[in-house]
Amino acid sequence: MSAGSFAIVSGSGQSMPTTSSAILDIGSITIDADDILTETSSGVYRPDSEGYYLIVAEGLFTVTHNNRYNGVFELRKNSTVISGACGSGYARNSANNKAWMRAQAILPFNGTTDTFDIQHYRDTGDGTPAGSYTWTRVKVIQLTNGTSSVAYGRYGTPTSGAYGGEGLSAIPGWDVESETDTDIIELQSGTADSIRLKKKDQPYLIVYGLKNSDSGATYRTMRCSDLEVGGTKINHSFGSSFQRNNHTQYAFPTGMGLVRPSSDDQDMKIRCCGYIDNKATLWGSFSNQNWTLSSGANASGVMVIALPSTTKMAVFKDDTAGQSVLGSTVDLNAVRTTVGTADSPFVRDNNIDVSLSSATDVLAYGCFHEERTSSSSTRWTGQAIWEKEGVNQTDTPFGNYERGDESSYDCKNAAASALFLGEASNGDTFQLEYQNQGDNGGHNATSWAGSFFLDLDSLANAENMVLYKPTGFVGVINSAGFTITCNLVKDE
Repeated sequence: MSAGSFAIVSGSGQSMPTTSSAILDIGSITIDADDILTETSSGVYRPDSEGYYLIVAEGLFTVTHNNRYNGVFELRKNSTVISGACGSGYARNSANNKAWMRAQAILPFNGTTDTFDIQHYRDTGDGTPAGSYTWTRVKVIQLTNGTSSVAYGRYGTPTSGAYGGEGLSAIPGWDVESETDTDIIELQSGTADSIRLKKKDQPYLIVYGLKNSDSGATYRTMRCSDLEVGGTKINHSFGSSFQRNNHTQYAFPTGMGLVRPSSDDQDMKIRCCGYIDNKATLWGSFSNQNWTLSSGANASGVMVIALPSTTKMAVFKDDTAGQSVLGSTVDLNAVRTTVGTADSPFVRDNNIDVSLSSATDVLAYGCFHEERTSSSSTRWTGQAIWEKEGVNQTDTPFGNYERGDESSYDCKNAAASALFLGEASNGDTFQLEYQNQGDNGGHNATSWAGSFFLDLDSLANAENMVLYKPTGFVGVINSAGFTITCNLVKDE
């Protein structure tokens, strides 16, 4: 067992609790070549080696009724819900009948007694949650060998209040829940709306989740979020979650980011807005669509870890809007532009394809944002999925719902994403694809897209080391011989 090892749990057919939360019996451990995971009881798992882990839990619930439905995932460690490790998914009825849910976290585990599980439940809505899970899965990656000398930050309980209604807002008031090395990651004082990533060329992996509450308004709103680092939007970090007034009281957009700052002391902000009411651009002005960030056990949170400097990675983006996502499938221009330097073995072949120059284990994450481009009240449901060598990777897709364009309740945007975790051979090619899951005739196009690739084998041999250099040498001759002493300071 070492950094870079991974496991996948998968299942299907489970039902949703009707009133209260319950532990989701996700399924069986289907991939675990290095024996890093043990199921200690139904739906409860123990990582078996000390270290920091990325955990991503996902589910697709397919409804069989005509009532509104909103499902929620909560990731727990040792039976305690982790701030920010929650996600929700909305299904309108039996026509737009798919609700995707995702909860994710980066957390330390001691390898002996620490466990995690996923709670699931139905948010407020109409009727009972008739239907079942088409699939459930949890993807687990050991990121570090041990937990010492790891730079990590976890932040939660931002200031409750209304944000994001009049354009894009950075969420303020974060509290430190864990911060292990403030020379590398540190929450900034004052308004505490930014987390400083302090080291140039240092790979940082980030996950976040936001909780918005709406218990009485009549609006239909897409709650949107993303990461900004050094004043630059991170394309692949975009998240969205539909909120249909008090029929679905909560919305939990989630996102993930992999960045390598080009200079020291880059401030990272988590941003949000609401999207409604005939606005032509995503970050427009809104009459009354502030977020109400909620406090409590499953409130908003963000987690960030500094990966070893030897990590091999690649980040791509597409800021050219207008690629049509009509029809059944579309290969997306998710790798049009390389952000920084793409490390070997990742090779950008064109706007669509990334190939590998050598075999390795890969984590690939891709996201696209789409908007309605013409007036149409039809609903849209779509997903992103990874293809490898032209073959759909069926354990990768994740989708979303968009209401459409109406005179009274407009909601004309959504995000969809996909996460691949597995082996790849020399020469394998990856493409991020859009798939129609219930588009009733709307006209949609991408606003932007993005993706990242992480070479898990490059984590395997990296140690969680903090390097020191000697200063102030002093030589002493005494009866014991010649002794040299010095001071050790962190090598910046």
